[in-house]
Amino acid sequence: MLKRILAVTVGTLLYIVLNWIIIIGPLLSGFITGRIARCGLKRGFLIGILSAALGFGVLIYAINFANIGIGDPWNILLLWIFLLWNLVGLLFSGIGGALGSALSEPIDFSSSFRKHRKKRVSEKEPGTEVYVICPNCGFSNPEQNEYCNSCGTRLVE
Repeated sequence: MLKRILAVTVGTLLYIVLNWIIIIGPLLSGFITGRIARCGLKRGFLIGILSAALGFGVLIYAINFANIGIGDPWNILLLWIFLLWNLVGLLFSGIGGALGSALSEPIDFSSSFRKHRKKRVSEKEPGTEVYVICPNCGFSNPEQNEYCNSCGTRLVE
């Protein structure tokens, strides 16, 4: 929980600073936020959006504090552009959070390449026949076989 709070805080500060770089800024702030949070794809997306929304709130507060008048049509246009810019930034920050969180978990590619070896059964009921699955073709062989009846692969270690 503390890790996620830290991630949202860092993400908020990064969003405020990097928001001015089109698309890449929010994506990068979300990626770093997700990387810190390490909480899976869906939660990484939500944490990225949350940190961007808080950063957007701080920016709105700063603009309001600067007391920019809304009576001028140019200021209204600039505020709408700012609003649309940040809506896109929210989305990209969420995508970055999902990517950062997903890529922060180590991926074990070697597990799918390991060969399964024959395991000995220590306990069996009397009169029950035990079969061994061939690691090469998947054929079921009686336990006493040294070679697969289907493909000829050696079954005994």
